[in-house]
Amino acid sequence: MKISRARSSGVEHLPFKQRVGGSSPPALTNPTKSGIFTFKVKESKMHFVYILRNPQGKHYIGETENLERRIIEHNKDNGHFTGFNGPWEIIVSHFCTDRSEARRLERKLKSFKNPGYAIKYLSELRTQG
Repeated sequence: MKISRARSSGVEHLPFKQRVGGSSPPALTNPTKSGIFTFKVKESKMHFVYILRNPQGKHYIGETENLERRIIEHNKDNGHFTGFNGPWEIIVSHFCTDRSEARRLERKLKSFKNPGYAIKYLSELRTQG
């Protein structure tokens, strides 16, 4: 592979076909009659943030699109933390409009480092919304 160097800036440039690509832009649809292109946007799905508790008093905070399926997965003996420490029951859950909102809320709850505070916060949030 031949690398050309720009003399003025000292920056290395790879030949066009060998460049490393970044993230791809969304696919363009056909232009409208006015000649304007539109973007395809994925529909956002409902997400839930939830707190589980097991009989030993341990807690687990997570987020998912399908709460029922996720609880079943947690209660399977799958070799992970929740599998070894089940059975789990839902203490509280909260509906979010999209995944980014759910992830932000999940991180906030985990940042409390105290499941009691997280449960109280999520319970109060549920009663507000």
